[in-house]
Order: sequence, then structure tokens, then C-alpha cells
Amino acid sequence: MTLKEAIIKSLEDIGKPAKAGDVFNQILARKYYDFGTGKTPSSAVASSLGDFMRKGDARVKRIKQNDKLYTYYLTKNELAIGEEVLSGIT
Repeated sequence: MTLKEAIIKSLEDIGKPAKAGDVFNQILARKYYDFGTGKTPSSAVASSLGDFMRKGDARVKRIKQNDKLYTYYLTKNELAIGEEVLSGIT
């Protein structure tokens, strides 16, 4: 499984908007991806989540929580998440 596939699978498991760290922890807990000897595997997850946005991959979206924090979710879960969460109100 690639890192991006592991991210998608983790977001499916979580089922609601999640921070990059939560996605990373899910990948580790489920052993979806072997990070090998990388020094900053959590940064690799955060960077890959950003790649979904930069490359226009419609499977993943994000919500800006404040100036520095984003949460990520699967587009297919949008209806189940709720408008107030998607708008960043809560």
C-alpha cells in the first residue's frame, strides 16, 4: 500500500474530519504503511495530505480550523459530516 492509499484508508476508518497527526496515528495503529527509517514520518503524512490539495485530488478535502490548523476528510463523507463542521463553525 502506498502512503496515499494508507491516508485514504485511514480517513475512511476515522469517518470524520481529522488532523494530520490523527491520520498518522491511525496509519501506525493499523499498520497500513511502513515508514521505514524515515526521521519525520508524521511530516510525510502532513505533506501528502497537502499534496491532495495542491494536485486537485477531489477524494480528500480540508477544513481550515484556524491560521495553522487544518482537518481533512473524504469527499464521499461530506453529507454525513454536517454543514456546521464543514463551514468551520465548530
